[in-house]
Amino acid sequence: MSFYSQVADEQGVFKDNDLQVKLVPVQTSAQALSAMLSGSLDLAPGTPDPFVLAKAKGSDLRAVAATTQETVFQIIAGSKHVDAGGDLKARTEALKGKSVAVYGRGNASDRFVDFLFDAVDITGEPVYVIAGASKTVAAFLAGKVDFASDTVQVANLLEAAGKGGTYINCATDGYPTGYEGDKQMYWTTGKFADANPEALRRFIKAMDDTQEWVQDAANEERSSPT
Repeated sequence: MSFYSQVADEQGVFKDNDLQVKLVPVQTSAQALSAMLSGSLDLAPGTPDPFVLAKAKGSDLRAVAATTQETVFQIIAGSKHVDAGGDLKARTEALKGKSVAVYGRGNASDRFVDFLFDAVDITGEPVYVIAGASKTVAAFLAGKVDFASDTVQVANLLEAAGKGGTYINCATDGYPTGYEGDKQMYWTTGKFADANPEALRRFIKAMDDTQEWVQDAANEERSSPT
């Protein structure tokens, strides 16, 4: 489930756009895609990989709203590393040879790590551990990983538990040019889009309104998931 949809629900953005929305928790983009194709979800959030692949295989899918304007992933660190100083290159170099949790190889999460290494001209790579979302949190709590490429929600959960937090956030740490990131988007089926054009228009407007709310500095603390 997207952090932005939670904000839209809690702050009344869906209601303001005349939408009745039921949020259904899912752990990964692949699970969201499967639920949508089975008909149990009307719209599903996720990074592009599984949706583009399914579309290439013939599924009638449409990307309808971007829920982030920057890459959805951050580099998260456990307590041992989270407060390490240094510039972007030094912090990226600290990942080399360390365990880094990602959603899968060839996925958006490990692409982000690979890009950082290339952008700051560091050879080598981390030791990738397949995890993601709740599995990433569990891996940190068990001391199985040093870092992760995951979302702000995971970083906040670790910080709340006193076990780590955000290590590199390219939205604020001046990440290198040449990479726009893998944005999280909402997807739907052609069947739903054709049958509900007005509801879809209002949903897109709600996501735009939510992005504006989250980016407002006055709402910074209120927009952090608990």
